[in-house]
Amino acid sequence: MNFIVKGSYRKWPYIVSGLVFTFGIIISVLQRPQIIRDLNLFPTLIVFFIGVPISILLNAFEYILMGEQFQKKIPFLNAIEICILASATNMLPLPGGAITRIAGLKNAGITYAHATIINILFGVIWLAIACLASGAGLFVFDQKLYGWAFLLAGTTLLILGMLKMFIQGASLPIVTLSILQRSSLVIVDLLRLWGCLIALRIDANISQTTIFALGGVLGSAVSIVPAGLGIREGISAGLAPLVGLGAAAGFLAAALNRLLGLSFLVPTALLLLKLQRNKINAENP
Repeated sequence: MNFIVKGSYRKWPYIVSGLVFTFGIIISVLQRPQIIRDLNLFPTLIVFFIGVPISILLNAFEYILMGEQFQKKIPFLNAIEICILASATNMLPLPGGAITRIAGLKNAGITYAHATIINILFGVIWLAIACLASGAGLFVFDQKLYGWAFLLAGTTLLILGMLKMFIQGASLPIVTLSILQRSSLVIVDLLRLWGCLIALRIDANISQTTIFALGGVLGSAVSIVPAGLGIREGISAGLAPLVGLGAAAGFLAAALNRLLGLSFLVPTALLLLKLQRNKINAENP
């Protein structure tokens, strides 16, 4: 009986999030049935071959910065490998990405406590930048109340995150680079979403995509759901009407962005694991 209960516990996040994700896609497509038929291939390929790899590179730079805060030099290729595996393991019904990065930092000589704290701080800064981006975008569409709320939340989180990093011993260049890295990551993610909207032939401008900045961060923060599956898309659908987009447009753009990311990351992660296994087997015949 315990085995069944434990097995069910491990499976239910996948089942629930998968149903939410699938149901959301079905409802969205029913509202805009021409979307799948008219999918524009060129921007889809741009997001897949350019947008996703740039996101990986930026995440690798973040991982290197985490090491630099504790005077640990992390090789660039190692950072790339960890970030790809972290993104893939984030599909587990637990904070798989964070666990992978923390374990990697531990191998680099950083304590579990410090590795955990720095991951949380970078997450706080990421949330702060996303709030600021969404808040700025809302002002363009005369949503001043929401805009001020997001700007206040973003500013508060950014100040608290920076102060905590300084308390942890981070230098000004590291803190500055961490803010630039997170800002760049938010911008790239918004450009990817814009590309997905164009691919879906949804009439939207770049300022409208700023509202989706929060979706990616909050979706990733819900660790019990695999990679925030369905959460990110649901948040994007809920926020889309604030900038004049339909809920279906927000959901489908976020879903397409996720599918393109997973299509790139999962095969790459499996290839890396296979190469690691072959290396271990060669060293220990």
